Amino acid sequence: MTDYVATRWYRSPELLLGYTDYGPEVDMWAIGCIMGELSDGQPLFPGDSEMDQLYLIQKVLGPLTKDQMESFNKNPRFVGLKFPEIAKPETLEKRYMTSLSKKALQLMIGLLKMDPAERLTGEQALRHPYFDDIREPEVEEELTSLIAPVQRPIYSSQSRITSYGTKFGTTYMPGQLIQPGIGLSNQRQNGSVSP
Repeated sequence: MTDYVATRWYRSPELLLGYTDYGPEVDMWAIGCIMGELSDGQPLFPGDSEMDQLYLIQKVLGPLTKDQMESFNKNPRFVGLKFPEIAKPETLEKRYMTSLSKKALQLMIGLLKMDPAERLTGEQALRHPYFDDIREPEVEEELTSLIAPVQRPIYSSQSRITSYGTKFGTTYMPGQLIQPGIGLSNQRQNGSVSP
């Protein structure tokens, strides 16, 4: 599979890091990002580049996982780069406490787990208490019998990274410290590719 899947602002950390073996967890991540944008009209992670995108994600959710950081350090697109220190992270709770209900916020947090294996699946998301008020038990029971259970693959950084794409990556100088918004294009690009 390609490592270029979605508009940059909605891409999960594993896609930004160049993983080519990914699953539906990337879609669950995108749903979490869209949920945030729908709540306040602002993109949750409006990065100017893949590097800036990863920085903005960490600024809100905390550091990359150990496997993700290893992938970052081994990825030719990021060789010699490091993230600026994040003194005081902004959390999802702080950002959305006035625009989302507690149930909605907990759903969003479940969708935006840094580790894809910890993210809510589609079925788990649909069973989340956020949807309790609109659930129709008799319809849900009927639909559940039609849906085959999904086997969730076990991921590791070693099994998931088969190659690194460079076609859409930004070239940086080795050792360059990337500071979001400084020296990057003033024009926000969403990362989409025309056919």
